[in-house]
Amino acid sequence: MFFLFISFSAFSVSVEKVIYTGTAYTFRNTVWDNYLVLTSSLERKVVIVDLESREIYKVKSNVGIYPVISYIYKEFLMVIDGVGKQLLLYNVKNMSLIKNYELKAKPIFSERVGNYVYILDIKGNIFGFDFNLNIIYSYNFIDSPTYFYFYKGKPIGLILWDKTKDFELDRKFFNYDLITPSIVVNSYLVDTRGGKILNLEGGKINKISSYLSFATMWDSYLVVGSLYTRKIYFLKSDKIYKEIELKYQPTLGLVSEKYLVALSASDNKLMLYDGQKVLYYDTGKYPISVFKISNGIVVVCADFGEVWFYKF
Repeated sequence: MFFLFISFSAFSVSVEKVIYTGTAYTFRNTVWDNYLVLTSSLERKVVIVDLESREIYKVKSNVGIYPVISYIYKEFLMVIDGVGKQLLLYNVKNMSLIKNYELKAKPIFSERVGNYVYILDIKGNIFGFDFNLNIIYSYNFIDSPTYFYFYKGKPIGLILWDKTKDFELDRKFFNYDLITPSIVVNSYLVDTRGGKILNLEGGKINKISSYLSFATMWDSYLVVGSLYTRKIYFLKSDKIYKEIELKYQPTLGLVSEKYLVALSASDNKLMLYDGQKVLYYDTGKYPISVFKISNGIVVVCADFGEVWFYKF
């Protein structure tokens, strides 16, 4: 579901265009500059969409063994092959393979920070790469976390389903009795299964609701969605400031300009919130990703690789 904070008295939302890429199961997608990159692991295909022209720009088939996610930068396309345990670098202009890099262990998570891509492997190693596949950063956790983020410039490793420790920071373990600490936003660590939010600055914990699906910042508010209650919660100063009840489960959310946007993948809905009421819009089947673009948003629907452009 998507939520927008808007004034509908002077605001309208319309579907500007839908692109049918012909590529199914595009579950992990990225954006850089004016390009949207869809990756289908099962079809071993990457599709690049030009967000300005609203057209398919490039398509590459037979990519690796099991491509999990792709990143674009200028004329370079970097693909992470999870099963092949390698990075593939392509020339975007002709989609020819420039080179590959064999990883030491299976990659399980990645984060893009600026023009660098940081990859966590199953052994607890982080390697940062530029878009020439040069290693520009490396770090090794003591444990083998499932996710990592950078918190105050340092890697924080998140450990799931462990009763003795929740995360590793500065080569020290911390335990706050969380279940699945999965998301870090600013100073907040979100336990998605347990429904707890830990403020890393001070250690205060708020119990919100089980099955939290996303977390993002809207001005000074932390905004989280719950699959269990079908609500959006706004927190400030470690207290719940506001709750919004929805018709559908919010599976993803972001802030677009002054609006909050949320998706419901299971119900194929986009939801917009203006501070007073929620409006609902249809999407394609299984909306999985949403990104901000000029004068609107773009939504990727995973089942059939549809790209929906919504204009504000």
